[in-house]
Amino acid sequence: FTDRGQAIEVDALCDYAADGLPAAYTCDKQVVVLSEGGAAKPATASSGSKTWMHNGSVMRLDTSGEARKFFYEKPRSGIAKNGASQGTLLFEGTREASRYFGTAYIFKAGCEPAPYEVSGDVASDERSVVMTGDAPRLDAACKVVGTKVDRLIFTYLP
Repeated sequence: FTDRGQAIEVDALCDYAADGLPAAYTCDKQVVVLSEGGAAKPATASSGSKTWMHNGSVMRLDTSGEARKFFYEKPRSGIAKNGASQGTLLFEGTREASRYFGTAYIFKAGCEPAPYEVSGDVASDERSVVMTGDAPRLDAACKVVGTKVDRLIFTYLP
């Protein structure tokens, strides 16, 4: 893109607004611009920021020793309609070497967050974490009617 004649680089993700789907679904509906004005500056995850992107939502990573927690800071509209808001916990667990282990939560409007176990790897450059697990599928009465493989991708935001 260009802004007032100056070339800029942006990261873009889409927003999937369907109800009751696991958090990591992708789509091609609405583009959300993450960087505005000016050229993007290269950075690494060790530069102090704890802000990450997950499926169109801005997340906060809290760390204490090996403990890890991802919270929604700016949930995308689809997940907000399903009950997530600023400060809502999406993942809690631990980091052991270059792997995360723990519990993630699925959200469906009118239901309590449903937990499920996930695990996955931290990229060698520390700029992404990818975890998978069997997310519960909930019916209209919030009962588990099956599972679906869910992939949670967290990407560091400089």
